[in-house]
Amino acid sequence: MFYGECYKCGERWELGTASTCKCEVGVTFDASAPVTITSHPYFYKRPWVGLTEQDIHDAFQFTELVKQLDFHRDRQEWCEAFAAYIEAKLKGKNQ
Repeated sequence: MFYGECYKCGERWELGTASTCKCEVGVTFDASAPVTITSHPYFYKRPWVGLTEQDIHDAFQFTELVKQLDFHRDRQEWCEAFAAYIEAKLKGKNQ
């Protein structure tokens, strides 16, 4: 959301809605009128959370032991299973 703010009384309102400001001068939206704009919290960027050494080790263990794939025999399947595990782990950490 973006907000406008009256420079005299300090009233704030969402842009696109009517202001209830009662200042004598009124509020204008031109280059000379100060308007404070703040961004919506939805657009706040959270810090990226990467994988730990343990997460990578778990991905390797999953691929080798649970899926029972050997890198030298089943290289394509092994890489796909490893990548899928890593992708799911990163999605879970960065939701």
